[in-house]
Amino acid sequence: MSTLKDRWATIVLAIATALAAANVGQILLTHAHYQSWQHISPHDMTAVHDNWASVVDTVIMPLAIASAACTLTTLVLRHSRVPWWTVGTAAAIHAAVFITSFTMWAKWQHQIGNRGYVRDTDNTFSVPYERIMDTHWLRITLMTILALVTLAMLLRATTRKTHA
Repeated sequence: MSTLKDRWATIVLAIATALAAANVGQILLTHAHYQSWQHISPHDMTAVHDNWASVVDTVIMPLAIASAACTLTTLVLRHSRVPWWTVGTAAAIHAAVFITSFTMWAKWQHQIGNRGYVRDTDNTFSVPYERIMDTHWLRITLMTILALVTLAMLLRATTRKTHA
């Protein structure tokens, strides 16, 4: 028999799973966008980066904040069939995503935006761009694992064990 708390926890887990999956799609699109920057002229890069910054402000950050809010809610509203360690794992991964996003990739994007280019005068990639491209796999991996952990919690919450 399901309790009212478990019903609400299931709804939160379903929303958290959908948001985490959307974050995975978003981060894959972001990576493709980053890769395209190497083909943009220095003259056009400032405008491209400014447009990208508006997407971050209007789409990416609200999605990330909503996803984090759902993860935090699962800590308070844990489904009775979901072990604490999975909820803690999801929260830790989410914290790692936020910490690394702000201490690494946001800083490097800002440096690219301030300088307005991805390539140095000798046509090699700028240091911030190289850092983004060399480490972005970590961000993709963290967000994908978070989505899978959240999906696993939802499946655990909604799958009933049958006893023979």
